[in-house]
Amino acid sequence: MPLSKAKASAIIMCPTAAPFNKGWDNIKQANLRVQNSKKTHGSKIGNSIWSDKDNGIKVRHALFKREGNETIKDPFIDTWPVKSEAKAALQDMANETQFKWQINIIPAFDANDSLIPPEDYERCLKGAIVAIKVSIAHQHLGRSANSDNYYADLLELKVLKESVSVIASPAKRRLAEEAEKLAKRTRLE
Repeated sequence: MPLSKAKASAIIMCPTAAPFNKGWDNIKQANLRVQNSKKTHGSKIGNSIWSDKDNGIKVRHALFKREGNETIKDPFIDTWPVKSEAKAALQDMANETQFKWQINIIPAFDANDSLIPPEDYERCLKGAIVAIKVSIAHQHLGRSANSDNYYADLLELKVLKESVSVIASPAKRRLAEEAEKLAKRTRLE
């Protein structure tokens, strides 16, 4: 599959910290009610927004938007920070002449309502408790498939509680690193 059609996906899990973990069952029931309200009579559910296996909400996000053959090019696509395996594919998209691609950035806000730059997503969001805003889509595939498919497209992220690793002061990080080194040495002996 070409990089231009790539979609990121994730499972949103129940927060472990109070008070954020209260009401998770209500969230589950609300998601299932939305699905059931749109269900086509006699159809099975092909794709659900709720994952019973993970007890979480399945979300997705299209990484790129096709803009047509425009002269204005996304200024970031050439310099977007990506892992080395994706650099060539991203450069191919930047050089494409039939369509121009725009990076579909998810607005993410920290606990103080400041916009998080995309290059800081991993550092700021990993391990954080985050509120999400989604758009739920329903797609019915008729005839032989006869299934209803539901998708939760990610629109926005808002940090409610930062990850411990983001909050930790330099002194606490050094202490944690020393403790980890000591634990490794102990395991080796």
